[in-house]
Amino acid sequence: MPRFLFGINYWPRSSAMYMWQRFEIHEIAEDLARIKELGLEVVRFFLMWEA
Repeated sequence: MPRFLFGINYWPRSSAMYMWQRFEIHEIAEDLARIKELGLEVVRFFLMWEA
């Protein structure tokens, strides 16, 4: 049976879609640590060509 991966679409909590213009590395690191704690296996980041 194929393995089912569980993940999320990610935006940082304070900057959301403006992540690439207001890059807060500490906040992102905290978010990713929490994502790992929750056992999520896939994280999708949105690349904004305008940034």
